[in-house]
Amino acid sequence: MSYNGSGTFVINSAGQPVVTGTVISSTAFNALTADLATGLSTAVTKDGQTTTTARVPFAQGISSTLVTDATSATTGSIITAGGISTQKALWVGTTTTLAGTLTGATGTFSGVLSSTNSVKSNPAAGNAYVYATRGSQAQGQVGYYLNGGTSSTDWIMYMDTSSDTFNIFGNSSTRLSITTAGLVGIGMTPSNILDITQTQNGGSIINILNSSAGAAAQAVVRATNNSAQLVELLMLGSAYTPAGALLAGAGSIYCNGTALSLVSQNGPILFATNSTTEKMRLDNSGNLLVGLTSSVVGGVLEAYSAAGNCAAFRTGGSSTAALQTYVSNTGAYLAYFLYSGGNVGSITTNGTITAYNVTSDARLKTLIGPHDNGGLFDHIEWNDFTWNSAPELGTSVGPFAQDIQKHLPNIVREGRGEPGDKDFQPYQVDMTGLVPYLGAEIKALRARVATLEARLTALETK
Repeated sequence: MSYNGSGTFVINSAGQPVVTGTVISSTAFNALTADLATGLSTAVTKDGQTTTTARVPFAQGISSTLVTDATSATTGSIITAGGISTQKALWVGTTTTLAGTLTGATGTFSGVLSSTNSVKSNPAAGNAYVYATRGSQAQGQVGYYLNGGTSSTDWIMYMDTSSDTFNIFGNSSTRLSITTAGLVGIGMTPSNILDITQTQNGGSIINILNSSAGAAAQAVVRATNNSAQLVELLMLGSAYTPAGALLAGAGSIYCNGTALSLVSQNGPILFATNSTTEKMRLDNSGNLLVGLTSSVVGGVLEAYSAAGNCAAFRTGGSSTAALQTYVSNTGAYLAYFLYSGGNVGSITTNGTITAYNVTSDARLKTLIGPHDNGGLFDHIEWNDFTWNSAPELGTSVGPFAQDIQKHLPNIVREGRGEPGDKDFQPYQVDMTGLVPYLGAEIKALRARVATLEARLTALETK
């Protein structure tokens, strides 16, 4: 062997070293040249003809002046068919790209990248990945760790050890989660396509901005079903007349900055409670129907209640009215009363006075004969009284409903309960119902007066 194992070349053939005056034999010379050949054959040639048979230690490192870019497995300053191991940092120059595939890495990789550097996978064809994996999920989380920024906040992108959910963690909390089912959660674990939560003493706002002022500009949130039916919540550009709109099929709610409009292009506008139970609608003719799905008597406002009050009006103000009706034509009705589709009364005005009309058409009646009150008014007491709830009104005059009911039950509406009861209803009298009887009484009195006057005249002429 021509090297002593420490890199020193040693001449160890027979006849060496040569002594002065000694005849050089062919045997000694051939041994020397063979030894030199062995040593030279062991050396590394600069033109790459030989291959090392063991690891070569470089105490001062390796310097290469080759400037060819490493664009393939046959170019670059250092080419290895195996791996590259380094016990310290691997530094990549500012104009140099780390290309190819980095696999099988163990331990910790730490480096500093300038603003112009990146870790890049850019194959000529096929997929490109930056890949991180573990032997098993139970060994711990797999992810990418970022540190920096003005507040040195740590950001971690990782896959959970207990599930396959992808998470982004920052400022001591998980900020975003994506499940393998495609569910996305911001600030929470998702159970829907998109779940967003924020706990704060303030507004939780989702803002979609389209900064264009054009008439076609839109910032839109859209929901679409399998039949391409959609609901959109959108903001239109300021050059468009409505500033915002909610579209649902062929309807919209929009505001132009001065008014809120509710529009249905192909049908009525329905109002429902208790899930989908319709309570009110605005039909295609502009009629508001409450408790109805179609108009019964016709009118801008029509309401129906199967039980309970249909409409109630109340005012607590001074010089105000609980109900006002207005007509601009004396042929119009202030109020029009119907029963089973037929008119039973009305309130009209001639522009000066108001008339309260009840149905009295002879064509709707069957004549029985003249009416005789008999002693009717002798049995009805006309009393002085005061109202218990308003004694300050002073003395009033009139009959009591219970007395009238005994003789004219047809003009009395019977009450219910006692004063103070929750469902108390007082007895009520249609005082206009007394008018026919008063007319009959007056007619009978006039007949009696006429008879008495005739008798008195006859007596005076004797």
